[in-house]
Amino acid sequence: MDITYTIEGNKHYLVDTGSPFSINYGNTMTSGFINGLLPNLLEDVSQEVGLPIYGLIGTDLLSQGLWHIYPDGLSGRTNRSEIDGDYHHHSITTYMTLPVVQVNINGEQRTMILDTCSSLTYLRRELLSGVPADLKQDFHPMIGRYTCRSFRNMVSGFGVTKQLDVCETPKAVLSALSSEIDGILGVDFLSDHDWILDLGGRTLWLQ
Repeated sequence: MDITYTIEGNKHYLVDTGSPFSINYGNTMTSGFINGLLPNLLEDVSQEVGLPIYGLIGTDLLSQGLWHIYPDGLSGRTNRSEIDGDYHHHSITTYMTLPVVQVNINGEQRTMILDTCSSLTYLRRELLSGVPADLKQDFHPMIGRYTCRSFRNMVSGFGVTKQLDVCETPKAVLSALSSEIDGILGVDFLSDHDWILDLGGRTLWLQ
């Protein structure tokens, strides 16, 4: 399972643009429901990713600065001095503080949430096309491990074109998405690239 994470004070934290709130980080506050799930949730995630995950940094905090995300999934806070001529500027929008991007999938423009903790790219079933590919195994903290059908598609965006096995969005995830959102763009799309996210400035800088 590929994810994006950072290390602060010898502790590992997920850097999750698919979560509107942070968990177990600094002075962040969460609901009693989440706090009740927290020990098991973090333990399950740690087992899946093979790292001792202590907490999660969501878009409530990610929007307060720039984050540099490397091809191996490691990330960290950064500033504009790191952005040189090798980086290309791309505008993004937001939906409930989550980053939203436009990509082309098999010739059709799709509106996707950019999720740095989704290892796979997902699309609504009625929008999927392409050649059927292998069944994929994935994990979601609120669902557990599951299997999903995938279809081979050409995905283009930010000057990048890549063949991906795009999966059918699980019903449990689909129920949380607005009808305006077509799917989730996972880290499989930008996994070969070095990029900087300025969520507050609604900008993605891609090297």
